[in-house]
Amino acid sequence: MPSEISLEIQSAEIIAKIGGITERMRDMKDALIDAGEEIITSVQENFEAEGRYSVVGSYIGGNTKWQELSPITKEIRKRTGRGENKILHLSGRLRDSITRSEPTNDSITVGTNLSYARMHQFGAEKGEYGTVTQYIREHKRKSKNGNMYVIKGHQRNVKNPAFDVPARPFLTVYPENLERINRNFSDYLLADLK
Repeated sequence: MPSEISLEIQSAEIIAKIGGITERMRDMKDALIDAGEEIITSVQENFEAEGRYSVVGSYIGGNTKWQELSPITKEIRKRTGRGENKILHLSGRLRDSITRSEPTNDSITVGTNLSYARMHQFGAEKGEYGTVTQYIREHKRKSKNGNMYVIKGHQRNVKNPAFDVPARPFLTVYPENLERINRNFSDYLLADLK
């Protein structure tokens, strides 16, 4: 025999609290700003740790470090006086470009507008992005017999990228950051119930 249960709330206080939750759900901007800042914090920590990701393509952070710099890259840095900077830290542009958008009522975007960011996040094969024209400055070279000669400045087309680039996911969020984001959303929505 089917039974029916009905509940009628007559408490003005409870109705007001439910109304407060409903109203906050319509405009989540404040909670989303906090979430965006928490994601940026996680990404900045990824740069400092030189990788904290689970698998390529996942936004969930883990314990995998970025692949070491190749011996060629290390040699180029040494030869050009750029030292032994951390991975993805040569100029700091990529790390410093991570920003958040202004939130809508229900979303926020965290990312970068640098053209080469995708290549570092997901990796790339040599020449995957076609070719680019590179300007070579005037420089000196030594011939086989030891004489120095000048090579005039010129242009050449080179593959972009010039060699395979391993994926080094930097846009990942560590589990502790996700927990804080969830806690902040709960606190925001349930503020009137405390």
